[in-house]
Amino acid sequence: MGSLCAGLVTAGGARTGLGAEVALVLVTSTKTPLENLSLGDLRQLFLGATLRDDQGGTLVPLNQEPGTPERKAFDRRVLGLSPDEMARYWIDQKVRGLKGAPRNLGPPQMLARVVERFAGAVAYLRPDQTHPGLRALRIDGRPSTHPHYALAAPLKTAPTSPNP
Repeated sequence: MGSLCAGLVTAGGARTGLGAEVALVLVTSTKTPLENLSLGDLRQLFLGATLRDDQGGTLVPLNQEPGTPERKAFDRRVLGLSPDEMARYWIDQKVRGLKGAPRNLGPPQMLARVVERFAGAVAYLRPDQTHPGLRALRIDGRPSTHPHYALAAPLKTAPTSPNP
C-alpha cells in the first residue's frame, strides 16, 4: 500500500558505479514499542550488536536478499560497506566465533509479513512494500518524510553544460 514515506538511498554508491536511487523506509511491527533509532544504533544492530527496545524486548534485524538494489543501498548508506566488504566482515565475525549476519528473507512481501507478525523485527522496505501493520521508524528523531532523514541520499545537482 505504500502509506509510509521514505528518503532516497543511492544503490551501490559511487564506488560501484551504480547510480540507481531507491526509496527506503525503516520499519518494525506495530506490536514493537520502538519508534526511534539513532543512526549509530541502527548501524550496530545490522553489524551484529544486541539491542533492546524500551521495554527490554530484543531487536532482530532482517535483511533483504543480497544483490538487490535495496540491500546494496542500505549496506552502503547505513553500514558504509560494499557487498564484498559485507561478505568479508561476516566471514571475519564467523572466524572469531561472534554473532552471525542478520537473516535474509526472500521476497519483500514475505519480509513485510514477517516483520508485521514478529515483535522486535526491524527491516527496510520500499514504501510501496509497506502496509498498515508496519510502523515507520524515526532515525535520530527524524521521520522518513524529513529532508534530512538518515536514509535520504544527497540531492543531485543538475549537470552543467560546458562553456563553448
